[in-house]
Amino acid sequence: MWSKKREPVRNQIDYMSRIGDMVHANARRYPDKDSIKFMGKSYTWRETNQRINSVGHALLDLGLNREDRVGVLSENTGQYLEIPFATSKVALIFTPLNFRLGHEELITIINGSGVRAIIVGSKYVETINKIRDRIPMVEYLIGMADATGGNHGLDRDYDDLATSFDTSEPKVEVDENDAYLLMYSGGTTGLPKGAVYKHRTAFAWLLNCAIIDQATPDDVYMVSPPIFHLGVQFPYLPYWYLGCTTVVMEKFDAVKLLETVEKNKITVTMWMGTMLNLLRAVPDYEKYDMSSLRMIQYGAAPISAETLEWAQGFLKCGFHQIADGTEAGMSVADLWPLDHTLGQSDKGSKRLSSGGREAPNVWMRVVDEEGNDMPCGQVGEIVSRSINTMEEWWNNPEATKETFRQGWLHMGDMGYIDEEGYLYIVDRLKDMIISGGENIFSQEIERTINSHPAVIESAIIGVPDKLWGEVVHAVIVLDQGYEPKPTGDEIINFCKENLASYKKPKSIEFVDELPRSAMGKVLKITLREKAWQGYEKKIG
Repeated sequence: MWSKKREPVRNQIDYMSRIGDMVHANARRYPDKDSIKFMGKSYTWRETNQRINSVGHALLDLGLNREDRVGVLSENTGQYLEIPFATSKVALIFTPLNFRLGHEELITIINGSGVRAIIVGSKYVETINKIRDRIPMVEYLIGMADATGGNHGLDRDYDDLATSFDTSEPKVEVDENDAYLLMYSGGTTGLPKGAVYKHRTAFAWLLNCAIIDQATPDDVYMVSPPIFHLGVQFPYLPYWYLGCTTVVMEKFDAVKLLETVEKNKITVTMWMGTMLNLLRAVPDYEKYDMSSLRMIQYGAAPISAETLEWAQGFLKCGFHQIADGTEAGMSVADLWPLDHTLGQSDKGSKRLSSGGREAPNVWMRVVDEEGNDMPCGQVGEIVSRSINTMEEWWNNPEATKETFRQGWLHMGDMGYIDEEGYLYIVDRLKDMIISGGENIFSQEIERTINSHPAVIESAIIGVPDKLWGEVVHAVIVLDQGYEPKPTGDEIINFCKENLASYKKPKSIEFVDELPRSAMGKVLKITLREKAWQGYEKKIG
């Protein structure tokens, strides 16, 4: 193997400093090994590196310059995984766009980020054409055929760029401190902001994750949630770094996901609690062979103890919870696989409701409003400091200054640390309800309501009240198969039996489903807007 003629490494670089280097390395180590599998098509690492280099050269040929932003508006495809590595090799900034956003939201992000080129999946060509006149900085629209090979109708074609240009390593100097990713927040608490990440941030986090997951080159990783989210972008990096094969699903479908795991012998994947609940709802889920799975990464939204217990029983694999945030660069805390094996004891059960311990390479504290450390077990704001965090909010120095105070990253999460160092996240700072001077944390009430056998899930918000300022309101999704269905008063009394009286909801609303972001986070801002319409001061 070593006697074969091999592509030289870049001159004067003695370590990997840009994320594209890992693809180059895998093309040398595992040239004939599958790198990407998508909808029956696969590419080797040699082919993937050549395609990535070709796209990089093509983008430069179009006239893009250092630190220009390249947007992507598409559902998952195999090509999508290539793009951040292509842009990283030529000092461009990868900017994934949420395809579930409305036109006005997309316009705001596209103009705010100043992208000059957008790679568009065929399903979103109509969307981009409708807003074309309102995104004047965009000079190049590059079409990417969908999973069925459908025509995108644009002048430039992604696969043409990936096969028609120079396939040698681009001779562009890229430093580890250069930006490679501009990732917009989910906007669950307000207007989305763009988090800027450096190359070195990705390397720091992927090494942490690889250690916790005990990743090896033999792993087969699966991507099923939307790639545009940070919680999908970062978790597959350790496996690309090690030269693993990645199987991509166009979008989540519970039955297809089970089939894909069985067919491709998936060993590791990132799933959310919502996805696990949908898997559980498949009538004959037990007929699928899940024995290849050894690790499930999860995050983005809490997983109930009941769902986690079911998942452990069915999947019989390890679990790695990542307490993350767009600005924190994934991990602030990690609940390691070993922590999940202790769930049968009282201590272990309590630990499963935590966010885990301080992540590797992270300093984490819980502080009061003046930045003083809170005593063990007392609630304060969670702050962190690490190489994993974003560099800044894009073109938003005021928000950057507000987020980084006294050298610490403030994410707006409230929580406490127990005597063993485990972090318990009790609420978003903006989700805290102040009623009659009492601080009420919504997640505590949600956990109580969700423990009712008739309840699938719930969301707690503060609603206006002339006497108390705001009071607790519960929005609840019931199990349609449960009889008899509880009334609002019965839910309130259930809370009163399990919580301090002042924490119980004052009103109940039953709905068919809760509004969610693309990654399954409940959009409480949508619920609040309805409740606070017509009021000058809106909580959260």
